[in-house]
Amino acid sequence: MEDVREALFKWTCLSLQVDIESKRKELVDISRDNDVIIWNRCTKVEQELDVLLKEDECFFDGGCEGSFIQMDPLKSPGIDGLPTDFYKRFWSVVGEDVSKVCLECLNECRYVKMINHSLPCLIPKMKNVERMSDVRLINLCNMIYKCVSKALANWLWKVIDFVIADSQSAFIPGRLITDNAMVGFECMHALRRKVNGKKKGFMSLKLDMSKAYDRVEWCFLEVTYSFILNVKIRGTIKPSRGLRHGDPLSPYLFLLCAKGLSSMISRSERCGDYAGFWCDRLGSKITHLFFADDSLLFTRATTKECVNIKRMLGFHLQASGQTINFRKSAVCFSKQISSSYMKVLAEVWDMAIVDYYDRYLVLPCVASRSKRILFDGIKERVWR
Repeated sequence: MEDVREALFKWTCLSLQVDIESKRKELVDISRDNDVIIWNRCTKVEQELDVLLKEDECFFDGGCEGSFIQMDPLKSPGIDGLPTDFYKRFWSVVGEDVSKVCLECLNECRYVKMINHSLPCLIPKMKNVERMSDVRLINLCNMIYKCVSKALANWLWKVIDFVIADSQSAFIPGRLITDNAMVGFECMHALRRKVNGKKKGFMSLKLDMSKAYDRVEWCFLEVTYSFILNVKIRGTIKPSRGLRHGDPLSPYLFLLCAKGLSSMISRSERCGDYAGFWCDRLGSKITHLFFADDSLLFTRATTKECVNIKRMLGFHLQASGQTINFRKSAVCFSKQISSSYMKVLAEVWDMAIVDYYDRYLVLPCVASRSKRILFDGIKERVWR
């Protein structure tokens, strides 16, 4: 029965796509003809195409059940305390009502305020918790909201690759963290090898976004929070910023936010205001590498470009609500730049000058002879 249902759902989607393409082709053929009688047919075809597109945009019952199947059965129960496993086991009993509510929320925007309420909760990362950094924040969301959010995330997953540039490798299907790591290491290695004094030097900026998820401003969202104190739910807060940890939609919302900075850098590069960096003459130009909130920028080491980058960052920070922790950020220069000029450029950023970054995307940038120091962190995490 499950196989038949899945096959029927795929056939319905495919049939809709065929009908849509057929109507589009018919509309193109009509637009090429100058006959008045045929042009009267154009309005009817447009209306039929609008109906098909609306059907294609609607969510179906199979998508709701598929969202529950993809969720972890015992991870983060809802406000009512019922885990996903309950809905999976008794789908034959509650499935019809749950699907009806989810579809009304997705297609008609009903019950949004009712289901968009969650309880923040702290869970320990280790046995003996001593600091706030030893705990992880999660949100206990309504199970209906989780289903709706997962369904939207599944649809975004299909198209996000066409929206987000190749410089961003986080949460995108077909892209890996190792892609950015290898490109970043090659660029930093080439940056340190450039010693030709006839040309201007280059620099790279490693930016640390402070609490990136928590500072993203989404004032149009209708989420509300309550807190569990002494086993009772108390208070109601409506935040003006922050993405919920554990929400399937949060990674994609953050990528759309980070796309603003990526688009500004790409536009500046096309206009000739941002040079970027080449590992060699035949290589591709690298302007920036993003992995979620981890940012690595490459450009020429000039005051003009530093001011231009700082201006773009200012626009992005003002629009998104994020802030850069300049104390944890660093700048690296090619060898041909004098130490006095390095200090001048570093003052523009008010950040430390380093010969190389200790780590990029958790991986060490430089491997010394002592492998014990290099892998001590991995050993510590395994035994923890």
